[in-house]
Amino acid sequence: MRSSHRDSTAEMRARLFDLVRALNEIASSGAVVLVEGSRDEKALRAAGYLGPLIKVKPLGYRARSLGEKISTEYRKAVLLVDFDREGSKLARSISRELSFYGVEVDANFRESFFEAFYGEVREVEALRRLTEEGSESAGLKWI
Repeated sequence: MRSSHRDSTAEMRARLFDLVRALNEIASSGAVVLVEGSRDEKALRAAGYLGPLIKVKPLGYRARSLGEKISTEYRKAVLLVDFDREGSKLARSISRELSFYGVEVDANFRESFFEAFYGEVREVEALRRLTEEGSESAGLKWI
């Protein structure tokens, strides 16, 4: 349930680390995480994500090459792209392509990730500020 006040940075940081632990568990079972770009990767790595990761934005919308590449190494992919219009479009495109190649796509983790912050954080890269010292005043990108 959403509280009437904004959660403290410490509470949000704890939720972030819990989610990243869960993501590490999924990755240890052979899944790859897909993010949009380098800043998203840095945010997840700073939060403790250790598993395989592919940045999809540098590939553009060439989802076919992504499907071919991922299907040769992985049977499951976790989509963790931004929760905006562009991210949603990218998620649909990649989901279709990966499914065509027989890769199981976990889009539910993306929903869980952003719901954990009550929709206040819409970009993966914004989560990096939760891992930095002094983030109380860092000014998270709220919607």
